[in-house]
Amino acid sequence: MDDKEIKKEGKGSKNNMQLVVLLIGVFVIAIVGTHFLNSNKTLKEAGFPYSSPDKATEITAESEIADTEINENRNIGDMFELATGYDEFYDYLESENKVNRESVNKTALQESKTVGKYSYKAEAGWITITDNTEEELKEDKFVPDFESPADIIKEMYVEDDRMLLISSHIASVSEGREETICYCYDVSNPIEPQLIGQMKQDGVYSASQKAGEIFYLFTRPLISKPELSKQEAILEENLKEWIPKINNSPVASSSIYLKKSSNEGGLISSFSINDPETTIDSKYFMMGICKEYISEDSLYLYESNRVSDRNITSIANLSFSEGKLLPKGCTMINGSIEASVSIRQEKGYLYTMVTDRSSSDRINSFYVFDQELKRIGAINDIAKGEEICIAEISDKYVCFKINNKPDALLKADISDPANPKLVTED
Repeated sequence: MDDKEIKKEGKGSKNNMQLVVLLIGVFVIAIVGTHFLNSNKTLKEAGFPYSSPDKATEITAESEIADTEINENRNIGDMFELATGYDEFYDYLESENKVNRESVNKTALQESKTVGKYSYKAEAGWITITDNTEEELKEDKFVPDFESPADIIKEMYVEDDRMLLISSHIASVSEGREETICYCYDVSNPIEPQLIGQMKQDGVYSASQKAGEIFYLFTRPLISKPELSKQEAILEENLKEWIPKINNSPVASSSIYLKKSSNEGGLISSFSINDPETTIDSKYFMMGICKEYISEDSLYLYESNRVSDRNITSIANLSFSEGKLLPKGCTMINGSIEASVSIRQEKGYLYTMVTDRSSSDRINSFYVFDQELKRIGAINDIAKGEEICIAEISDKYVCFKINNKPDALLKADISDPANPKLVTED
């Protein structure tokens, strides 16, 4: 064998060795990749936003909440899936055997409002209007033009020359379907309110927000799979039988968001107080155990679930812009939001107080998020072992209340939202 043949054979052996190493590497990567994908699938199937493999590991770690970083700026699509059409929504209801249960309205009635020299007080089924300029207060009783005489006022808004009254009633006894109506009145002459129009929306009333001339209404409609085949159900003439309606029009399929393991829905719509019968935008969420919080310019949907012996809270939001509902961000944090007052928005920042019960003591943490739900600030381990919530927020400070100590208040400086700090009273 000459030198050329020896070199050729040596080169071939070297190439074969490199090929073997390469194949082994691909095999290892495939195994590891499959493991990571399965880990993410487990989280996503549980109804949580998608998390990268290293974050999934951190969620199950036995570290304290202060040391566990699982927050990332995510897309709302990681928590909710936009339906591709009514047929997919039908399949969703059929496969999950969903029956949405309407929630009990917990919104506090704004009982009294003063505008100029007049005061408006909401009673169960009427408004007492008082002229405060008279030496002897003069009261007039105004009975709204409710569709159902049994309706009661759930919420009242009065500003400038507009008054909005929200009521709910059973629209169909046989179907058990509730309907919420927002009545818009012109009160330029306060003692003689004039009805401008009304906006109807399926579902029991849950929350609302007025931003200038735009009004946002959130209800929880009853929905279940219709007693029709899919081919029949998705016909235009049959949509009203099972799709939630706004002003008697079914919500567009392009506005329906689905969520795994969900058995309840929420419907939000927007309209101008000068034209309540025209819907600007709407979104319907199969939102499961999610709770809602509506600020002046955003809707937040949040839920807490148990993962590997600890609570994880998912938050998604939609922003409001001239009535348009724009899906924004999504995030995950350790712990649970245990009081509705412990999620607040102020000056474009979202503030939350969360509690982790995975250890023997309650671990409380205060988080600050920007409008994209990216966490920018935190105070960890506040009043360890205590039950605590947000009591009040101002431009500069946030006050925390310890529930079993009514006179005990903690204060944090949030003048720099990215660097909140507990402060000591003088």
